[in-house]
Amino acid sequence: MLMSPLVFIGAVMGRALAHVSGRFAVLAAAFLLTACATVQNSLSTKEIEAIRIAEVDVKVTPATKIWWGNAERDFVAKVKSGETIVADLPVKKAAYGPETDDSTEEYNRIISSPEAKQYLRDRLRGLIEQRLQSSIVPQYQGTRDVRLEVQVVSFKIPSAVQRIAFGGMPNMGSVSVLRDMATGQELAKSDMPAVSYAGQGITGVLVDQMFSDLEDRVMNKYINQVRLWLNG
Repeated sequence: MLMSPLVFIGAVMGRALAHVSGRFAVLAAAFLLTACATVQNSLSTKEIEAIRIAEVDVKVTPATKIWWGNAERDFVAKVKSGETIVADLPVKKAAYGPETDDSTEEYNRIISSPEAKQYLRDRLRGLIEQRLQSSIVPQYQGTRDVRLEVQVVSFKIPSAVQRIAFGGMPNMGSVSVLRDMATGQELAKSDMPAVSYAGQGITGVLVDQMFSDLEDRVMNKYINQVRLWLNG
């Protein structure tokens, strides 16, 4: 049966509105994440030039909320290969994949283990420390020793399925503090979340595969924010 012109137009408009609404919802969520952020830096230009970041202290605790599929899959691969041992979890040598309920159950058991959660925390901590050490620390080589403290609150990398069905932006929530090492005085503070872009919907997700990993985009955003924050 042929679709009438009015029904066809209505269907097209409905899909277009749904796509726009989804994108609007994602952008609105990103706006809300940053709307209540606090960025403080009372240092003068001369004081900023005088600091030396002698230490970087990144804290990722069990309370940190982490959704990071790539890291989870890497850990599962280590367990399946025997490189990593998970207590009380028999390791099978059979090929792993989503084909069976058994493999899905095993995947969930592995990523729910204390070892998996610790792996995610350690990997995230290392990623942030490495980026700060390479991109931020060399820019501050004065004579006043300070410590850059980062408390990570959340790290969320939405999966392709989530971005197709509901939308979602990769983001990291954290509280960053610049502290004088001699006196312990807090010199600057920022809790601005880092929110990066990711393709939405089927087309957006497919096109997105040609670009950098979502975790790299979040870290690039965070590093840029730290640079702006410290420069006052």
